[in-house]
Amino acid sequence: MLRVIRSTIESIHIDSDLEDDFDDAVTAALREPVRETYKSDEIGQKTSRIVLMPYTDPTGARRWAVWEENPDIVHCQDTDDLNEAITAYETAVRMTSESAGIVCDDEGNEQPLWDETDVAGVAARTVNDGASNSSRAYLIDATWAHEDFLTTETEYQRATQRRQVAFAQMLASRRRGAQATLARHVDLKEPTVKTIATKGRQILADRAAATMAAE
Repeated sequence: MLRVIRSTIESIHIDSDLEDDFDDAVTAALREPVRETYKSDEIGQKTSRIVLMPYTDPTGARRWAVWEENPDIVHCQDTDDLNEAITAYETAVRMTSESAGIVCDDEGNEQPLWDETDVAGVAARTVNDGASNSSRAYLIDATWAHEDFLTTETEYQRATQRRQVAFAQMLASRRRGAQATLARHVDLKEPTVKTIATKGRQILADRAAATMAAE
């Protein structure tokens, strides 16, 4: 779901105490957009632009931001869903183009609103390949997802081993009736508890053997 993180036309959806931190994160991300539509002035400065970019928010979450800027407004939304971000980006470009109507130069000649875009069907002096740019965004998103998976997998493996050892130690400490007691507490059947604890005993034995070998 899109949330507004900076805007001169809407209320924001973040803690007001974090506004400056979000501004810093987004400003840094603006240096490396994956998709961009813009208009420049006579000296080449971008006066209006709509940008899709990856960034890391102040909480450490990796997200996608859609930044809109012109002389009258600044508006930025973010989401953890890349497809939603791409749709928001392309919609913003098309809506801005439609609302601008016919744009003419000082001599009355009709001109495209944008100097450059990568949104299909939108007029600009230079039209880039939006599909190729989106592919780059998907690569970034896939890399993030894989890194998150590896982190989660590592945490899962640690938690699994900790549970195995804890079960083994609990059963060893109480002996009679311990298996049934633990099974009730953790809502697992007794054979399952026994299987987990058996693996834990092996882990403890391996640790003891490693310690003795090191001495």
